[in-house]
Amino acid sequence: MKSTLTAALLATLASAQQGLQPPVQTNVTVFAPPENYTIPKVLYGRVRALECPGNDVLLATWENYLPVDGESEGCPPDCPENPYIPIYESFDQGQTWAERSRVYDTQNGWGLRYQPELFELTEQIGDYEPGTLLVAANSIPADLNGTRIDIYFSTDEGHTWEFASNVAEGGYAVPDNQYDPIWEPFIVTHEGQLIVYYADQREPGTNGTLGQKLSHQVTDDLQSWGPVVERPGMPVLAELPNGKWIYVFEWLNTDVVENQPGEPAFEFYYRIADSPLEVADAEDVPLLPFNSDSQPRGTPYVVWTPAGGENGTLIAGDNYHTGIYKNTQLGARDAWEYVETPAGLAYSRSFLVLPNDPSRIMIIAPGPNPGVGDNIVYVSTIDIDDDETPYPERYTGHQATSGKCASRGEDAAPTDSTPTPIATPPVQTALADKLATNGVAFAAVLGAAALL
Repeated sequence: MKSTLTAALLATLASAQQGLQPPVQTNVTVFAPPENYTIPKVLYGRVRALECPGNDVLLATWENYLPVDGESEGCPPDCPENPYIPIYESFDQGQTWAERSRVYDTQNGWGLRYQPELFELTEQIGDYEPGTLLVAANSIPADLNGTRIDIYFSTDEGHTWEFASNVAEGGYAVPDNQYDPIWEPFIVTHEGQLIVYYADQREPGTNGTLGQKLSHQVTDDLQSWGPVVERPGMPVLAELPNGKWIYVFEWLNTDVVENQPGEPAFEFYYRIADSPLEVADAEDVPLLPFNSDSQPRGTPYVVWTPAGGENGTLIAGDNYHTGIYKNTQLGARDAWEYVETPAGLAYSRSFLVLPNDPSRIMIIAPGPNPGVGDNIVYVSTIDIDDDETPYPERYTGHQATSGKCASRGEDAAPTDSTPTPIATPPVQTALADKLATNGVAFAAVLGAAALL
């Protein structure tokens, strides 16, 4: 049975000329952190187009590394003690951005520190109606002694947020075999169920020398979660027009670790399955472009767009290359083409098929990479149907959508572009010396960049 997502993707072609035409643009600044932000300042960007408002609303989010040791100069207004997930908005297809809201950790007193996932429901899940926004993120204390993937929801298009439920919890947030954390949630809906995939280190010794595997859990009400089901790697999925699903992940190549020290060891693989719940039974296929010797490695991402031919186009990418990988043959292993883009490196990049023109792909890239002191959140928009598109010079300073919410339809009220006052952060319990512990957190991030 074809899901709501596929229907929305195909409907994009019919509505592509409505609304604001997305421009081709290169490295537009979404957020430039102040100088006293903790290195790496920003990482792990995600961008989504809202279905329900119908007025070209984009939302973006990322990991946000606030100043430490009581510093407040340069911090955003009402700077909290613990990290939060920022939500930024754009009403002009990504040309300008402003803060819409913040998602605070209201449950653990730790802060929402790593790996936000932003998702909009396009079908009813329990009591949660289409149009409800979800943020899944990793709640981690400053001393890194715990990982909890929690979900927050918004019924007012991301202006305010409430806690929904905890999906899973793990241990110390360092990607070594001796520890047991969980990482990197990714959300999919399928036939009335919501699935959260995540990387899982709770069984040391998995995957050769490292403990990372992938798990998922399923819910039909966003409150109770089914048992853990294992999968490989750092997961992202997209639905194809033939009803199948592509599942991309990274997997450790121990030959690289042993014989090519310093090279990225996590190679990019994918599977094609009949259902997002059946990827464990599908064949592992390395993504190898026919026109390049360079295999993508690390932080895989994929989207499908109806543009580019009768099968549409798969767009994949990693954090080791500035280009993208195109496939117009529904994921056939010999049909991947590497195409360079002007967008920069980042940990990690993600893609959005823009609703008003499915040939335009937005890349959000908080980069250039971990360990660099001047990371900035950028977005770029490329045209996949015209490789000769003249890109503007660089600035120095899981999906297409239908533009219509499933149940609210034509009556959905447009989003008010008037800024909403940012909510005050909740009272938090004092934690250990933040300067020292955030130093540990930074070291863990560098490890995660190399290993996850």
